[in-house]
Order: sequence, then C-alpha cells, then structure tokens
Amino acid sequence: KSQSDEEITKAFDRLLDIPIIPSLSKYKTMVKDISTKLNKNVDYKVNGGEVTMNKDSFYLLQDAFVHIIRNSLDHGVEGPEERKKKGKSPKGIIQIDCNELDPENIEIKIKDDGKGINSDIIGSKAIEKGIHTSDEINKMSQEEIVKLIFVPSFSQKESVDELSGRGVGMDIVEKNIRKLGGSISIDTEVDKGTTFVLNFKSGS
Repeated sequence: KSQSDEEITKAFDRLLDIPIIPSLSKYKTMVKDISTKLNKNVDYKVNGGEVTMNKDSFYLLQDAFVHIIRNSLDHGVEGPEERKKKGKSPKGIIQIDCNELDPENIEIKIKDDGKGINSDIIGSKAIEKGIHTSDEINKMSQEEIVKLIFVPSFSQKESVDELSGRGVGMDIVEKNIRKLGGSISIDTEVDKGTTFVLNFKSGS
C-alpha cells in the first residue's frame, strides 16, 4: 500500500510539472528584440520531446536560461559582417536541445555558432582581476580556464549594460543548477561556437 501511495503521489506531481519545450519557445520574442538592438540576425530553435520538470525547479532555472541566451547574443554570436568575413552565414543560430536521459534526469544543451570563448582572454582577465597568478593560469588546462567564468564577479565585459551585464551572473547560474543537484559544463571552440550543457533532476 505504501508503495502504491508513493506511485500515486509521483503521478500527481507529474501532472503539475511544466512542459519545457513550450516554456523555452517563449524566449523567441526576447531573442528577436535583443538581436535587433544589437544589429544581429539570430535564428532561435528549440528541439526535444515532451520533457517536463517540477514547476519550482523550472522557475529556479529560468534565470539561468535567460542569462546564457543573453550572453550568447551579446558575447557569442557575431554581427552579420563579421560572420561573413569568417565564412559563416550572416544569420547566427541559438539552439536549445532538451532530452530526458531517464525518468529522473534531464539534459539541456544551449548552443550557439558564434565566436566561442577564448581561454587566452579569460586567463588574462583572471590575472588582471587577481583571481589567479600568471603561473597558476599557465598550469591550467583550457577547460579549467574557461570554467573561470563561473567565479563570482567574473565578467568578459567591463561595462554593465541592460543586455547581459545586469542581474544574474554566471556564478548564480551555476549556483542555481547546483541547488537542483545538477551540473553545468561548457564545450567551446574559438570561431565555431559554444555549448552549455545543463544536467539536473526533473523532480528536484
């Protein structure tokens, strides 16, 4: 009986879950508005099955989604002329892929085909801000250096603007995902693009 009650509770909880794909699709207007302000042309795509997650967990992640997308628009995807010079289509792409790895775990990838994250720039900024010494940076892998964007107060951009410098920092993004018992990793290549991979439990 107790097992039966637990199954009923779980089934009821799933009824209250939020479908992720329609919720993320709503950001299309935000992407269009910001890219227009930045004189960029960006196609926003959301792919995946009928993935759902706990309502409170999704609200906690909304700031993370918005900040990563805004960062991709501001720092990642280049303007049309710069993209043409690199042999790219003048229109950039931000794509979100949602996958349910199993009934308990979700993976969300937020990918752009922009300029990527340059570990040399991140390393120099970390030294300038006193986060690490040059000797420490020289001993770190590119992956470790890129992860420094999650250090509190770290930013690639000095000026605070209304697009991506205000509000939630990447450190808060990581903190919120950790609250869900999840993790975030970065796959990036200069001039090819960046993918943020978020893994977390659907019912946290």
